[in-house]
Amino acid sequence: MDGYSHAKFPHWMKQYGECDTCEVVLSRDGQGVTQDSLCRAIARHLVSPYDDKTLGSASKVDIDHTVPLANAWRSGADTWTIDKRKKFANDLDISQLTAISASSNRSKGATPASPPGRLRLRRRRPGDSRLRALRGHHRHPQGGCTHERPPRAAQAPRVPASTPVTDTTTGLLLGAPSVTLAGIRIRKRAPTAAEALR
Repeated sequence: MDGYSHAKFPHWMKQYGECDTCEVVLSRDGQGVTQDSLCRAIARHLVSPYDDKTLGSASKVDIDHTVPLANAWRSGADTWTIDKRKKFANDLDISQLTAISASSNRSKGATPASPPGRLRLRRRRPGDSRLRALRGHHRHPQGGCTHERPPRAAQAPRVPASTPVTDTTTGLLLGAPSVTLAGIRIRKRAPTAAEALR
């Protein structure tokens, strides 16, 4: 990736007193963590949310950037000032920095966080099924090309706009002009008796 370096995101800055970002996250996410006068964590007990490991040793704990620094760089952080990148790398928002096991952080690398049991949701877009069908056809052609059009799905008959009909359950004018917002078709409502008299 052009120009990216972990060093371009200065981190573990002082947050308050002698406490740096790393120590603050450890004390926030750990259980029974005590700190000395220099804010160093002395005793740790932490359950890593990515792999459910119980950690008691400092060498086994990492602080993970939930949004990886490399991902931020690809998404526009390359245009940020050093100060803005420093603030991002030290953001104490609970969803950005998390204390986890070093092994899960190494396996995660520069990919976004994916705790156990995570579901990956994908928004369906028009044409997805047709595109999948075409890809499947090209991988497994069955006897050459055919120029026949597949049958179209049956459509409900259209009511002419000149004869508006009111749906008694929804109060919507069927056949009336409609608007599509975010993929949802919205029809105009039938006027109430008071509105019709105006």
